[in-house]
Amino acid sequence: MVTFRKHLIVLLPLLLTLLCIGNAFSMAELNGGFKYSKHVYGSNKESSLTSRTYSGSMAIYFFSTTGIEFNYSHNDEILTQNERVLIEPGLYIVSIQNRVKTKTYGAGLRQMLASRKAMITPVVSAGYARQIKSSITDYTFEAVGERILYKVNNPREQSNAMFGTFMLKINITKLIAITGSVKTVFSANDYNDIKNNLEYEAGISWVLP
Repeated sequence: MVTFRKHLIVLLPLLLTLLCIGNAFSMAELNGGFKYSKHVYGSNKESSLTSRTYSGSMAIYFFSTTGIEFNYSHNDEILTQNERVLIEPGLYIVSIQNRVKTKTYGAGLRQMLASRKAMITPVVSAGYARQIKSSITDYTFEAVGERILYKVNNPREQSNAMFGTFMLKINITKLIAITGSVKTVFSANDYNDIKNNLEYEAGISWVLP
């Protein structure tokens, strides 16, 4: 978290500079999004992967189409494997459930690719991201007809990364729009992660009057 604060300290002078030179086009925009998916698999559909993501961002435009973006997302992913596997005579593992929480904080630049007055406005943004992951794994064993739950708190992971977003805004009114976006968070050392971590999301946008 200290590293993320250091990056924000670097960005703050840029933010203040843009505030000073901003013109009459200045405005703020809020975005919110949600994504849910569930995949059931296995010979008897006994296992599942569930993912739920909430996200929000704020963009401050200092020119007609260019601004600074701050964003946050929270993802809950639950992988449940229900399969009876013999470990040794009389001992089975019957279930494994892994619950992962991922929080992502980002700060960067946002650019509209069309006038804000257009009915459909493409928007791109990119910048620095900080990811924090925590997970818990539950193992359920069965021995002599009794079930035993063994819980493991996995080490928390923190990493520095980059984010990129392509969004389409369909303006309903001058202040409100519905949005569809493709997002990715990737390591600056491995650009192959860009296509491996794509997320598709729907949401709403509101321009602050």
